[in-house]
Amino acid sequence: MSDRWMVEALKRLGLTEYEARAYMALNLIKVGTVSDIHMASGIPRSAIYGALSRLEERGLIEVEKGKPMRYRGIAPVKAIEKLRSAIEEESEKALKHLEEAHARGESQEHAESVWTIRGVKNLYNKVSDMVSDARRSIVFIATDPLFLDFRERYPIFENIMPMLKKRIAAGVHVRLVYTTRSTADYALRELPGIEVRLMDPEKPSSRIPLMGGVLMVDDAEVLISIMGDTIPGGNEVTAIHTRMESIISVLRHFIEVEWDAALPLKHASSHE
Repeated sequence: MSDRWMVEALKRLGLTEYEARAYMALNLIKVGTVSDIHMASGIPRSAIYGALSRLEERGLIEVEKGKPMRYRGIAPVKAIEKLRSAIEEESEKALKHLEEAHARGESQEHAESVWTIRGVKNLYNKVSDMVSDARRSIVFIATDPLFLDFRERYPIFENIMPMLKKRIAAGVHVRLVYTTRSTADYALRELPGIEVRLMDPEKPSSRIPLMGGVLMVDDAEVLISIMGDTIPGGNEVTAIHTRMESIISVLRHFIEVEWDAALPLKHASSHE
């Protein structure tokens, strides 16, 4: 492994070119003066003092005061730990500030928008984000391919079930409505603590094909997925996502109408 590669690796961990070369030189010579480091690293004398001062501030080198001063690098494992910790600390600070800026900068235009999502991966990312972020309620009305057949074709959707279990354990109220009894029974078995209903086959609306599903979270966010008769490739899957209050109010009404019209089902233990 070349010294150049190591210098580049240290730069990716936050050191400058000269800091990385100075630390590498001290790893080679163990202890040295400015002249020694200059000879081992090739750093211009005018730049060495600044590089060494910054390495000392980072805690990556130790300095023996004297005439001349001598420098020693700390053990590589400790140096890498310090650099990693510094990156993590800065990442947390950056995340905090970015989240604050995002919260301040979220405009009314964004809240009043309707977004189109295409492709299985993008659909999964949005569903998983919505489910994971739910704090009060989740309502899911779906055709069966979106729940069972769809998961068989695209195993990534297997991850949604554990997410729902976690939200239920966190006290989120989860309600599901499906078009067939087998799918509804499957949900009852897999998700203790949910409410499941079955679309009433006696109602005229049950004869209207439902090619997709509706997911509503916290009465404030809705995702409507749409798919064709077949889903071989996944790219033809399309969804519409919105937080727009006027649209949410309309969809919430129809979701509740569908819920009220569906047949309540009980968990197996309820029959005992």
